Amino acid sequence: MMNLLLWSAVIPLLFQILSVVFHVAKASEADGSASYIGGYNHEAAFSIVLATCFVIACFASGLNVVARGFVLLVLIAGMALANYRTSILAFAPLAFVQFNLDIIGRFRPRDRGFVAIAILTLSGLAALAAAWVLRDRFADLVTTLSNLDDLMKPQEEFTLDERHLLSSRPYIWSGYIYGWLDGGLKNHVIGFGPDSWIGLFEVYAHNTLVSTLYEYGVIGIAAIMLLWGSMFYTAFRVRQGSRGKLLTAHLSFLILNMATMPHWMIEGDILYGVICGYTLYLYFGAVPVPVAAKPAPIQPPRPRLLSGDPVPAPQIGRGGRPASARR
Repeated sequence: MMNLLLWSAVIPLLFQILSVVFHVAKASEADGSASYIGGYNHEAAFSIVLATCFVIACFASGLNVVARGFVLLVLIAGMALANYRTSILAFAPLAFVQFNLDIIGRFRPRDRGFVAIAILTLSGLAALAAAWVLRDRFADLVTTLSNLDDLMKPQEEFTLDERHLLSSRPYIWSGYIYGWLDGGLKNHVIGFGPDSWIGLFEVYAHNTLVSTLYEYGVIGIAAIMLLWGSMFYTAFRVRQGSRGKLLTAHLSFLILNMATMPHWMIEGDILYGVICGYTLYLYFGAVPVPVAAKPAPIQPPRPRLLSGDPVPAPQIGRGGRPASARR
């Protein structure tokens, strides 16, 4: 089934190739970088489509290592051209785990310990090299994480430079969090209601937890954490297939929710549906199915002699006695 689902990547990749060839790009970042998203309205939805195809390729066990590696590299290149930092950062752990497992899995179990050390060392150096190449693209992420305490303040206290960090995400989060804090007890418990941000804020919260806190309160946060936690626990209980890769897929989706809101996009719900569906498939597939007792073989009835039929001659055993005769 996963092999068939991979065909869904053909159309968006084709549109993206056309946008690269004809240089139809969307310049949405302040650093001047362009996003090739095949005519889509926003790079978030398009990159999540490619991320979904990337997850499908990771789970497509019917592909050989070479074919899957090629498909994964094409999808990684597509995500890089889409230029949505959130999806690139979120699915970097899954890409790291996937390529390492594909290479290490080709060796015999007794040799995998030494091979794993060498492969993880090389892949770690490759990850550091990629981080160095993309250091300018993710420079404000380091600045935000190192000054996280200073950014927990009302919007009116943000400086001009602080407002532009991470495409204004800390500034946006501050408005929603302090708006929730300014509400009453009912708002703290059940929030302000679905879509209550419309007309009050210019853009959506760009964080699933922040948006849930504002719209559904503490109960909403408990509900979304129960959903994520139960599925993560189910993936942890899987006993067949690659449990590490499955857990990393859930981790990548959680990281994605920290800077955008995939649950509010049909593309994001499809992505999570694929991850959860494969999780349940492996989880229930690991439960031993009771084998029904085999019925005793039916002995064919002995033919009855009709009148006039010749009586078969008895078989003679050792000593000249009939085989059926008792000693």
